[in-house]
Amino acid sequence: MRSLWSRFLALFRRARLEAELREELEHHREMSRRAMKASGEVSPARAAAMAIGNIAQWHEETRREWTFGCVEDWWTDITHAARVLSKDRTFATISISTLALAIGATTAIFTLLDALLWRPLPVPAPREMVRLVLTRLPPDERAWVNGKPVAANDRPFMPYAMFEAVSSKEGPFASLFALTGNGQMHVEHDGVPRRETVIAVSGGFFETLKVRARLGRTLNSADDTPRSAGGGWPAVISDALHQRMFQRRPEAIGARIAIEQVPAVIVGVAEPGFRGVQPGNSMDAWVPLGALEAIYPRFRWRTNRGISAVQTWARLKPGVDLADARAFLERVSPWVMAESLDPALSGDARRHFLAMQVDARDAGSGFSWLARTYAQPLWLLLAAVGAVLMIAATNLTSLFMARASARRHDLAIRVSLGAPASRLRRALLTESLLVAAAGTAGGLVLGRGLAVLLQGAISGPASPAIQLDTSLDWRLLVFSAVLLLIVTLMAGLAPAIGASRTAPQEALKAARHGPASFRIRGALIVLQTALSFVLFAGAATMLASLRGLVSDASGFSVGAVFLQPDLFNAGIPRENMARAYDHILANVRALPSVAAAGWTVTVPLTGGFSFFTVEVPGRGDLSERDRELYWRQIGDGYFEAAGVPIVAGSGLPPSSTQRTAIAVLSESAATRYFGSAAAAVGQHVKPGKLPLTEIIGVAADSKYHNIRDSRTPTIYLPYWNEASASGVVGAGMSLAVRYHGGQADAVAAVTRVFEKEAGRLPYVQLRTIEGNIAAAVTTERLITGLLTGLAILALAISATGLGGLLAYLVERRRRELGIRIALGARPQTVFGAVVRHGVGLAATGVAGGTALAWTLRHSLDAFVFGVSGTDPRLWAAGATALLLCAAAASAIPGLRASRIDPLRMLREE
Repeated sequence: MRSLWSRFLALFRRARLEAELREELEHHREMSRRAMKASGEVSPARAAAMAIGNIAQWHEETRREWTFGCVEDWWTDITHAARVLSKDRTFATISISTLALAIGATTAIFTLLDALLWRPLPVPAPREMVRLVLTRLPPDERAWVNGKPVAANDRPFMPYAMFEAVSSKEGPFASLFALTGNGQMHVEHDGVPRRETVIAVSGGFFETLKVRARLGRTLNSADDTPRSAGGGWPAVISDALHQRMFQRRPEAIGARIAIEQVPAVIVGVAEPGFRGVQPGNSMDAWVPLGALEAIYPRFRWRTNRGISAVQTWARLKPGVDLADARAFLERVSPWVMAESLDPALSGDARRHFLAMQVDARDAGSGFSWLARTYAQPLWLLLAAVGAVLMIAATNLTSLFMARASARRHDLAIRVSLGAPASRLRRALLTESLLVAAAGTAGGLVLGRGLAVLLQGAISGPASPAIQLDTSLDWRLLVFSAVLLLIVTLMAGLAPAIGASRTAPQEALKAARHGPASFRIRGALIVLQTALSFVLFAGAATMLASLRGLVSDASGFSVGAVFLQPDLFNAGIPRENMARAYDHILANVRALPSVAAAGWTVTVPLTGGFSFFTVEVPGRGDLSERDRELYWRQIGDGYFEAAGVPIVAGSGLPPSSTQRTAIAVLSESAATRYFGSAAAAVGQHVKPGKLPLTEIIGVAADSKYHNIRDSRTPTIYLPYWNEASASGVVGAGMSLAVRYHGGQADAVAAVTRVFEKEAGRLPYVQLRTIEGNIAAAVTTERLITGLLTGLAILALAISATGLGGLLAYLVERRRRELGIRIALGARPQTVFGAVVRHGVGLAATGVAGGTALAWTLRHSLDAFVFGVSGTDPRLWAAGATALLLCAAAASAIPGLRASRIDPLRMLREE
């Protein structure tokens, strides 16, 4: 231990020890000189030096005794590599910058994946958390992934009765809680309104998560009991909202607030850093589930077993794992499904419900729609940035090989002086390690900024900003360390092995570099071009798909706006809402800037959808799928305002007529059931539980749920039809307005009508068809933009590598080319030979890239619309761009080769 401690202290006493060593060696040499002089030596100084031996070797051996030999060697290699790189600043700058860009993009995507999928929830023992889902779903159940319907694997929401049934069983769960979907709600304190994200949870929410209150208390089971809200429902607010609303003052506890005009009392402030269990979605306030009955009186989620309204989460008991929980749920599922069966179900629907099973999923990292939406695109982008990183690493390998070739004389001298091959390999690997370390450090800084920018890019304009925890954690550090190791080995290993095999006699004779090095570097250029082609093909496919999505007609007028006023929180009671809608509509239509107006429950292209299974008299041949119709609730004047033409019959009459058993069909639905639009007018259908309904008109087809949909068959019902499934009079609706002149003036005029009707200015959410289309293609824009940028970066790196290889080839063959020109070769011929060589390498890479792209042709299927991932026109465009870029990169070395002066070359020789 004493020896180890002495060696450790020597690391910090280097200068003093070096001085003492020099003084001691000088003393020994002087003593030896005097002894030699006394013995009669003719040259005592020379004899003394020979007696003592190699001073440098004495220094080296003594240093090893002072400190740790390996540390000494590493430090020497690092300082030497730093000096070498500092003398070649252009090489170091280009290499480090290229790596920083590639590693920055890679770590940014990895950071988002980490925050969405792997980072544990900020709660004690997060790996004990599970969430319950429904599996063995009906065969026709669909989930929407990237805007496309796919077969659903599981259903995260379930009826509240099912949550109660599972909770009543003694099993592997220490505790459970239920929560609803979150949304922006009107929160008011001291007359100051604000929009905050509020979520309703059962009383076991905080207890199950083991989250404590920083101030006050959390919610408990007693808060779940349905009761009058006259005394105020208890609410827990986040630490961030406590700061925004109360500046962290303790008097927030007991403060009265109103949530959607429902009284509430703040009973606690959550711990700092706790944002909920949905990564990316920060919660501002939590209220009991029972409060929803006061906030949404028509939403009978607790008693209606046909509504899947809650997510169920649980914490496992100590010593219980996920497999135990799944086995328990498999045993009790038949009983749970029977207990929560909706009595209204019959036939196939009843059989499918009873066949479902409750299952468990790991929830230690949370669960959110954001992960379901962006996990697949982020994995795709991680593969793309990985390809760019591979291109950057291979380009760096080529540059290091060129530098090693240029330093052959220096390396040969070191070998001839006795330097072992291992020391040379270590020295060259250390240079690549320094470059890789600097690039990784820069990439980590750049990646953090890119991750923030990407969060902003995927945040919708009508939704709260996405807030992911992108702080540095061990997974990102391990990922960065792996990248560092890979880049170091790729960039430095091949040059180090080649340099350590250098024959000193050949290098000192200025022997030309062998063909093996050029073959290796040529293969690297082919690999770079192949990967670049794959990125270009993907970017071209996404660009064509995005263009098709944006330009594909939706069926609506692009000159319409949809205004959703929060009239209820502005002061209009729910019982007076129907009259207010009629009054507002009449006043808006009287505005000179308004051409048409009409109310609608659902704004087109915002994702919401519902469907009926209709019965058509006389059409017993229709399958269950053919009888499914999307349905919308609208008011009179809506079709004219939205720009959807009526092709037969008429639109809905004014609400004052109170006609309810009427509907308008879309053209595709009319054709499906009655053969034509004209034949459908006057016919009858029975939508779901509604009475027999007369078709009074047929509207042109349009897209409602998603821009990627085909124009689905739809039935339009009057919004005042209280017998319909939602009964939405009293809930927020949107006013479709088609206007004259400027949009801003028209919106301002309509907003003044809202303010006059409500008595104060309500919160108004504005949407347009163009804006909804842009929001609907956020994923495609993100992928397209990043793939395009990555393809351009890959092309630039590949072109730089190709140009560098050809420039080095020209320089090494300068004597040969000069002789050829002296013997009569035309400069144009030399130029063409160099360019053909470069284009040939690129063409080989394009051929390899085509094969690789064919192998990966289905990777973009989930994101493309109206185009094929193997469209030959797109691939041809990518190949042409790469070959043109290769020709341009080859032109500069070709010009240099064609301008070689034979006489000057011979004089230099």
